[in-house]
Amino acid sequence: MGNKYQNHYQIQINNILDQTQNLCIEKGIDNVSIVDIARSCHITRTTVYNYFDSKEDILWAIFYRHQSSMYEKCVTAIKQASTTYEKFQAYAYTTLSLYKENIYYPIFMDIFGSIYMSASAKKDYQWDNPYNEYQVKPGA
Repeated sequence: MGNKYQNHYQIQINNILDQTQNLCIEKGIDNVSIVDIARSCHITRTTVYNYFDSKEDILWAIFYRHQSSMYEKCVTAIKQASTTYEKFQAYAYTTLSLYKENIYYPIFMDIFGSIYMSASAKKDYQWDNPYNEYQVKPGA
C-alpha cells in the first residue's frame, strides 16, 4: 500500500516540476507564482506547499534534476574514455547532446549558473536540498 502513495507522491512532484518549468519558459521565472503553478497542475496552492516550501525550492529541484541528468550521462561517457583528451571530449559531446535534446536544459543551466555563482558565497544556501542527489556545493 505504501508503494501506491509513494508513486502518487512522485507523480505529483514531477507534475509540479514539469509544469513550473513550462510556465517559466513561457512567462519568465519572475512572472510565475505558486498560484500559476497550482492552476497549471490542476491542484490547489496548499497542495503545492505540501510538496515544496516555496517557488524557489521548486526551481532548485528543477535545476538539480537537470544537473543530475547531466552528471549521470557525463560519468557514463567519461568512464568509457581512456585518455584525458577523450574524457574532455566525452564531457563536451555529452553536454552538447543534452543541449540539443532538451531545450530547457541550457535555459535553466544559464539561469541557475548565475544564481549558483552568487549563492556560492553563502556556505549553506540551498545545498542541503533533498533534490541535490549528488551533493553539489561550491568548492566541493
